[in-house]
Amino acid sequence: MSSHKVLILGPCEGHIDSLVDKVTAINSKHGPFSALFVVGNLFGDGSSDAEKQLLDGSLACACVADLCHSAHTFSSALVAVRVGTPDGPTVEIAQNLFYIGSAGIIDIDGFRVAFCGGDRALYRGASHGSKAATQIWTPIDSQEAAGDALHMLESHPDMALGDASAKINEPTSLAEARAQVARKEEIEAMMARDAEVIRSRKPIDFLLTTFWPQGVDTFTSVALPEGAHAWGSVASARLAERARPRYHFSISPDTQLGAFWEREPYENPPFTCVVAPPSITRFVSLARVANPSKLRWFMALSLIPARELDPQRHPAAFTRPSNLTPSPVLVQVKRGAPAAESENNVRFGAPEKRQRPARRRREAAPVNPEQCWFCLSNPRIEKYLIVAIGEECYVAFPKGQLPVSTDASTPVPGGGHVLIIATGPTAPALRNEMRRWKEALAACYAAYDAVPVAWEAVKRVGTRASHCQTQVVPVPKGRIPGLVEYFTQAAEDDGLKFESDDVAAAFDACNTAMDESVGLVPEDRDEFFRVEIDGRVLLALPRGQRFNLQLGRETLAAYLSMPDRGDWRACTRPPEAEAAEVEEFKAVFDAYAAKVAE
Repeated sequence: MSSHKVLILGPCEGHIDSLVDKVTAINSKHGPFSALFVVGNLFGDGSSDAEKQLLDGSLACACVADLCHSAHTFSSALVAVRVGTPDGPTVEIAQNLFYIGSAGIIDIDGFRVAFCGGDRALYRGASHGSKAATQIWTPIDSQEAAGDALHMLESHPDMALGDASAKINEPTSLAEARAQVARKEEIEAMMARDAEVIRSRKPIDFLLTTFWPQGVDTFTSVALPEGAHAWGSVASARLAERARPRYHFSISPDTQLGAFWEREPYENPPFTCVVAPPSITRFVSLARVANPSKLRWFMALSLIPARELDPQRHPAAFTRPSNLTPSPVLVQVKRGAPAAESENNVRFGAPEKRQRPARRRREAAPVNPEQCWFCLSNPRIEKYLIVAIGEECYVAFPKGQLPVSTDASTPVPGGGHVLIIATGPTAPALRNEMRRWKEALAACYAAYDAVPVAWEAVKRVGTRASHCQTQVVPVPKGRIPGLVEYFTQAAEDDGLKFESDDVAAAFDACNTAMDESVGLVPEDRDEFFRVEIDGRVLLALPRGQRFNLQLGRETLAAYLSMPDRGDWRACTRPPEAEAAEVEEFKAVFDAYAAKVAE
């Protein structure tokens, strides 16, 4: 079987004439192309002359084009030509131009194509849908519609992964490992059933989405567009995990330029003992058509449909590339997956918050100075980690700091990840000194074009904690755009929601024990999660709800594409190495620390 030539384009809105000219030129020189896919919106508001000419036939595309739609609502051009639900998999809206719907899985020119439109924000917390069809033609303009699209796609036989994929994860403790050994026969039976499920699937050649998958930047060494860390969606990652396409094409939320970005190919690990060729995905983000920055907005491919590949006749298609990485979407989705699952094994967004009955908590025994890691009077304290000491608090390196001090991408000498640790009870003098330490750190980091990201995860009730502490990490200034949104999504995935800026400001003001105007109560100071990013404060109040005390570090580690450093215990170094890092940082920070003592 010969290769098929395929052309994939980014969103077009307002540049149909440029698109037609470019496609005509490419088709004349490198064609003929048997299929063309437009990811995102082709039409704008339908008022341009080029749009009208395309619809009336006076302007025609050189090859057959198929488009899905990304906007909340249909453009007037589509409303005018689409009436009712089509009988076939496509609707011809103009010469050589076909509409394939808002979401679905169809065959085009021998290729299996999965696609999902709509806006990323609609998929956050989308409820379980009920669509059983293979395509959706109505606009994805609500969370209900987004839920329908996800349910339809994830329950499709070509997306099936079986039971073991969701229920068998790598053990994270000795107890979990023992439990899996005890369930050996049950697991083997599930694996055997999964093998049949995966063998019966039709391989998917293309996945087209209008939003990036969360975590796709993990394990990559390719430089990212500015702000790209915040573009990811759990819903898109879930689709990528299930579809395991040969190519995943997507677009960025930038409506002016878009973004071109192509990461290294990644391998989807098998969930079963199926003997099959490697499942390898290539992710590509395409820019907007005819964007003024001349970012790449199209890609031409010569491919044989996956179902026609044969290892004897097409050995190159079964070869692992030298720059192959592990699956980034599997890592991110598993970390943020809800614990509860529906009977259909469909998971969407963050789990609903559970209301726990109020109960009396027994006070934990206080920690003596001899037992506390942070008391300066403890003779066992690792004093080589101390950076500077003030009147009300001191600054020290943590065990296993997040930055890699020897990495060229780490801006501040020694790494610069510190703890600001209170030595006394919370009081105005303490708050004032902590503020001055933060200002000193910000000034030091700024000298290396870095910005402080600080967080506090406090849970005083029912614990033996006796010290208030804030963690501060320098982040390159260019990585800050998008970080607030990334933390917001991570908190939502963990079941937390950040309060309004008014509540955060009232919380930081600490004027009274209770502020009825914004709903703060005294107990809110016993449990909270607070993040400060370049002066912007994000505050979550769990109010009795369990939450991950390591959320700050794990989230920042994932954002900085180093998820393996989310656990400090995996980052500890010999005392002499940590002492050298501290001394390297002190050499540049001492001048700023001296100003705090003035």
